[in-house]
Amino acid sequence: AAARAAGGPQETDDPWAASYFANTDLSGRPALTRIETALDHNWGWGSPGPGVPRDRFSARWTQPLVFRGGIYRFTTYTDDGVRLWVDGRLLIDAWRPMRGTRSATVRLSEGTHDVRMEYFERTGVALARLTWRCLSR
Repeated sequence: AAARAAGGPQETDDPWAASYFANTDLSGRPALTRIETALDHNWGWGSPGPGVPRDRFSARWTQPLVFRGGIYRFTTYTDDGVRLWVDGRLLIDAWRPMRGTRSATVRLSEGTHDVRMEYFERTGVALARLTWRCLSR
């Protein structure tokens, strides 16, 4: 069942499918897979979990989310690179080693939409967060 995503970051009724890789390009088999209720992580100088190094790792989160129709702003806050897709459409493409907030706006019809975020950590502090909100209500 898809999660209800009326507004923001957001713990959802259904979890994100998370895959973590022991490299920065999401290649090979994941070192760790798990489900997560929110995409809001600050690992600091540590590792996301067993089998994942504290530096030079990548992750992918996927989730079908149910939205009311409207214009939505998706915002990522990461250290380092990030890419975000909604229904296979690339909205944010910042695949480089740099901390920052990035946003994109998209009109969504009412119903279920596939959201996918990919992330990589080069060195230092690691964090990844995704939020969204409806701008047209």
